[in-house]
Amino acid sequence: MPSGPTPDEAAARDLRAELDAERAATDHWRRVARQRSADFADLRHRRSVRALLAAERRLQPVRRPVAVATVRLRARVDRLTLAAAALGHRPEPGLAELESALGRLPAPSADGRSVALVVVGAHAPAALPEGDDEPAVDVVVVEPSGDIVATVRRAIDASDHELVAVVLDTTEPFDATWLARLVAAVGDDVVAATPVLVHPLRPLSDATPHDGRVRAAGLTIDVTADGVPQVLAGGAGTVADPAGPVRDVDAASAACFLVDRAAYDGVGGLPLGDDLDVAVVEMCSRLHARGGRIVVVPGAVMLDRRPVRSKRDLRGPIDPDGPAWARAIDRSGPSLFRSVRPLDGDALRFVFTVAAPSEKVAARWGDWHLAEGLAGGLRRLG
Repeated sequence: MPSGPTPDEAAARDLRAELDAERAATDHWRRVARQRSADFADLRHRRSVRALLAAERRLQPVRRPVAVATVRLRARVDRLTLAAAALGHRPEPGLAELESALGRLPAPSADGRSVALVVVGAHAPAALPEGDDEPAVDVVVVEPSGDIVATVRRAIDASDHELVAVVLDTTEPFDATWLARLVAAVGDDVVAATPVLVHPLRPLSDATPHDGRVRAAGLTIDVTADGVPQVLAGGAGTVADPAGPVRDVDAASAACFLVDRAAYDGVGGLPLGDDLDVAVVEMCSRLHARGGRIVVVPGAVMLDRRPVRSKRDLRGPIDPDGPAWARAIDRSGPSLFRSVRPLDGDALRFVFTVAAPSEKVAARWGDWHLAEGLAGGLRRLG
């Protein structure tokens, strides 16, 4: 009886069949490409299409100036809207009362730990610690650059102090006790501290409804209805109370923060990027993940003179739709989410990634609906 093909012959036959299928597929897509190329060439030669392309070329030189003018107009409208909202909202009590309340606080306890104070800007704050009862401070002034986070990282890495403070030169202390109060708050499981930031009293053209009130008493990480982390300013618009208790917050502000150097090194320092506020929030989420606490110190009050360009800026320092925050979520999304919604016991959390490029077109992508159905099933299972 004739024997069947040997294993080698069968493998060669299967390989030839696969090659023939690949050639057929390649020939098919080449024909499709040639047809589409011919269709495109025919389309370009149509009179209406040629007219549209010519108009596109003529409009190109003015398109960018129009876009720039539109952005400027929108910014101006936002600024005017904010100034209009400030009418009739002059602060009570004023900054003089706040300064008086600070003066009635007991002096902070002496602390022998050394501090490296990194000032980002052209000059150091006017109110620096003085006297034997204040922490030993070495001030380093660094010029802000396009890569501000890397600049601050290098300044911190060059220091060998137990504590590191970072302050912007737009942040103005009320008195010289601010740093000692922050230092006194850091210890045990508290690894970072931030002051209460207050809006200055601005001229009417730059005023906000929160002038003279709290800009940020620490930062809070919240989650939107879509499950996206966002950063909000704690106590925004409230009256500062310097006598209030030190309390935990999710993150510090880049305007001013103090961090334990060992804890800072333990989380790899500031994540690199082009937004210092984003980097500080990421750093704080990593400190939380290692069991560290971040606190706001009401007795340390500072004016934050950074401009406010829209009502959204009053809610928090980070644009939730900006590219810097999107990159932070890509890098640290799970830790940011866990800092807001910690898992209990042995609970599991699932994250689905689908190929839909944006929410606008997601409904036309099948994997989006598959992921929604799978997520709903998991939720029903607890």
